[in-house]
Formats: sequence, C-alpha cells, structure tokens
Amino acid sequence: MARGWRSNQNQNFRWKQDVGSSNKRASFQQQSLYPSIQERLSKFEDTLEKFMQASLASQENDKVEIKKLETQAGHIAKKLAERQSG
Repeated sequence: MARGWRSNQNQNFRWKQDVGSSNKRASFQQQSLYPSIQERLSKFEDTLEKFMQASLASQENDKVEIKKLETQAGHIAKKLAERQSG
C-alpha cells in the first residue's frame, strides 16, 4: 500500500511539473505574441507623426485650392460686371 501511495505521489509531482512547464511555455508564448508597451508606443508615435504630416499636407493643398477658387470667382465676377456695363 505504501508503494502505491509513493507511485501516486510521484505521478502527482510529475503532473505538477508538466503543468508548471506548460504554463511557463504558454506565458512565454503569450508574451511573445503581443508587442511590448515600448514597441506599441513607438509604433503609435510613428503612426501619429505620419498622420500629422498627411494632415498638414492636406491643409496646404486645401489652401492652394481655395486660392484658385477665389481667383476664378474673381474672374467670373469681373466678366459679369463687364457684361452688365457693356
């Protein structure tokens, strides 16, 4: 009977070792699947920088297009005024 008890005790110990090592592996695998906070922060900063550059470029393009429209509206207004007076 004591022999059977030892056998069960050894099996339980091995099972706990196996579970412990699989938990460590799962934990390591889980950590390696997700980037670190520093990596995520760096990627976020890069993305934000690109977004800001694109926004500024878009604003500059909008300013140029608005100027063109103002010039065209001025020409149209001038032509209409010439037709009405002529």
